[in-house]
Amino acid sequence: MLIGLVAALALGSGQARDPAPTILSDIIVNAPPNEARALGFIDRVAAPPSGRRLARWERSLCVSVAGLDAAYAQFIVDRVTAVGASVGLDPGQAGCRPDVLIIFTADPDAAAGRLIDEDLETFRPVRYGATDRGEAALEQFQHSDAPVRWWHVSAPVSILTGEVMMGMEDGPAIMNAPNASRIGASTREALQRAIIIVDANQIRQVSFGALGEYLGVVTLAQVEPGADLTGYQSVLNLFAGSPGQRITDWDQSYLQALYRARGDQLRYVQQATDIAERMAERAMRSGTMPDSGESRD
Repeated sequence: MLIGLVAALALGSGQARDPAPTILSDIIVNAPPNEARALGFIDRVAAPPSGRRLARWERSLCVSVAGLDAAYAQFIVDRVTAVGASVGLDPGQAGCRPDVLIIFTADPDAAAGRLIDEDLETFRPVRYGATDRGEAALEQFQHSDAPVRWWHVSAPVSILTGEVMMGMEDGPAIMNAPNASRIGASTREALQRAIIIVDANQIRQVSFGALGEYLGVVTLAQVEPGADLTGYQSVLNLFAGSPGQRITDWDQSYLQALYRARGDQLRYVQQATDIAERMAERAMRSGTMPDSGESRD
């Protein structure tokens, strides 16, 4: 599907010990300060489809970049796959079928509109939800004024086999998985594809290396567009007055915890708590919560 989108564009491509209440999805969690701070970050940044858990890529990641000269496209591919490798994802081999399409264009609204018009099922394979953030979010994606916009499609897969457990045809979502136990779900959420559009007119003041790492984070995680991360050091602040911001300990801590958290949590709030606990444990081992935001070289 993503291969078809590249062809349609006719563009060049390159391959956080005093308990304190923290509110998360209407549930109050008593957590140590480090864990509470991590929960605050997750609450701002995480954006799964309504009623679903956070998804992640399985095993490998194949990235394609369109709209840049080959050398620059390969630089972005390398940066994104390096972020993927940091959480254990293998880079796609030469000629792999793209999971991620990153488009650089001077007319992002037109590019988004054309892609949606020509292949809506790539964006919304199940028209009644469950795999994406819904019609209103897609409208926002198409008409966003952000420097970078992204769209993820996910699906529940079997904990045992990795097989997609949902009918992806147009119509109500059909779950084929057996009923979950009270202890754990029989499925986990897996990312199926991501489409990212970069407004070439709005990236001239940012570091290209930082941009590649920013794209890596929004590729690997379902991030809330326009998330207010004031008070957190993150590469996601790249377009919020930090044009040289590189990927930080906060970003790495979140991604590592997301990709190591249990996949069979029954609800999003359990998953978010698991991720926050792992972030806090990592901070305890290193002796500090990643507040300084020191960037990686």
